Amino acid sequence: AMFWSLAAILAAMRSRKLDGWALLAGAAFGMAFLTRPLNALLLIPLLFSLRLNIKNILYFIIGGLPLAAIFLTYNLVTHGHPFLTRYWATGHQNLMKTAGFTDRFNFYRYWIKVTMTPLPLLGWLVVAADRKVEWRNRAMLVSWFGAFFLFYSCYDVYKVWWYTRFLLPGFPAMVLGTLLVARDIPGLLKNYIGEVNQ
Repeated sequence: AMFWSLAAILAAMRSRKLDGWALLAGAAFGMAFLTRPLNALLLIPLLFSLRLNIKNILYFIIGGLPLAAIFLTYNLVTHGHPFLTRYWATGHQNLMKTAGFTDRFNFYRYWIKVTMTPLPLLGWLVVAADRKVEWRNRAMLVSWFGAFFLFYSCYDVYKVWWYTRFLLPGFPAMVLGTLLVARDIPGLLKNYIGEVNQ
């Protein structure tokens, strides 16, 4: 799931210069979706990654169509309806709750800190304010991990550390955000010290 999310975002960003990359972005998104349908959350950062013109969007859709056909056919054969997924058939939608949001949010925050140190989460937060990163890229990074983090903070399946796997499709955003902030720290500090001295 993490591989396909990273491939989808990378291809979408490359499609800003060459529309053909949007085909690969659509196919990679389709693979991420087949891996876990809730990876549809990737559509949010993909909106900031793709060049939003008709040709680019059309290529993205064409790239994902064969995988959408596989998904719909699989659901039809196994559940009798093209839009009825295993998650819906087994009642997983009932596990979405805002009650207990804070507990799940803190659970994931704690296990990210334990498994990765606090730095990636901190870097991801700080990149939102790093003006040396283009606004679309900042929005993409924030929404990429943020969508998964917030969504699964509403999903009442947790309490064991390995449920952090649900967040894996968004983990590259934390790492990339941290690297961009590390790259820009000297300039950010210089600007901050200059403002303080004035």
